[in-house]
Parts: sequence; structure tokens; C-alpha cells
Amino acid sequence: MKSCRILAIEIRRQKIGYVVLDRERSVLDWGVRWFRALEELDRTLRRISGRFEPTQIVFSFVKRTHSRHRHTEKQVHLIHRHARNLGIPAVGISKHVLRIHFAKIGRFNKFDISQLIVDQFPSLAWQMPQKRKAWQSESNRQVIFDAASLALHHITLSAIRRRILSSAPNDE
Repeated sequence: MKSCRILAIEIRRQKIGYVVLDRERSVLDWGVRWFRALEELDRTLRRISGRFEPTQIVFSFVKRTHSRHRHTEKQVHLIHRHARNLGIPAVGISKHVLRIHFAKIGRFNKFDISQLIVDQFPSLAWQMPQKRKAWQSESNRQVIFDAASLALHHITLSAIRRRILSSAPNDE
């Protein structure tokens, strides 16, 4: 049986943050990759996928309500096409849904969520950005934790679905 591997991708204007996890919730790889053109993003996705052979891709998206989010549509289409070429599912998670999920467990800002990520994935502790002041820019490493939050959300929902399905009465 092929091992379950999740490639979680946080999309930004000219960069992505990514985390690769296996079934045991071990972090296999993480990073930030900058790109100027979609071809560079495509090469990056092929390189990561070739090395780790993910069985599913989880990515963030923002519903386009403003022209500033137009660039992410092309990136989302590229990720879907990449997953389709690999024959694996690609799951988009809205940033709004993610915020609600973590708020339900008392994590209201990125720093609190990053602390939860470090509790779940200690190998990322040395990458954790400092808590920032309102006037400070976000650390470049924050996209790694945003990607990890996508993976954690996806894993949590998958575990809940499995529990529900396993407790459903059998129709015989």
C-alpha cells in the first residue's frame, strides 16, 4: 500500500509556502519558493511532487472579491492541473473556513496558530516566526506555518470523517 503523503500549499502573490507530511504526521519537507511566472511555479510543483510523491494536495484560496486576488486564480488552476496530471485529489480550503476552524479551538491569530503547529510538528519549531507588532511586516517564514495549518485542518477533518464512517451502523 502506498504511503499517504500530503502536500500542503499556501499561495501568495509571487511565492508559495509548502509542507509535506506523511501518514504518521511527520514533516518530510517544508519551504518557501518564490516565482515570477507560472512556469516557475509549475517547475517547483513538479520538483516537489517528483521527490515526495504526494497522494493528495491541499491548498489555500481566497474567493475573488477584488481584482488583487486575480493572480491566485491562475495559480489555483495550475495546482488543479498538476494534481490531475498526477492522478491525485486536490482540495482547496478557503482562508475564511480556516479562520473559523482555528477560532473554534481558541486560536485567533497567526501566532497562536503557529504555536499549535509547533506543538503538533516540533521539527518546525526553529522556523517559527516571532510574534510581530502591528507595524511590523509578516516574516517570510509565516507561509510555511500557513501551509502547515492547511494540512492540520485537512488531517483533523479527515479523522472526524473516518470516525463518523466507522461508527455508522452497517446495513445488512
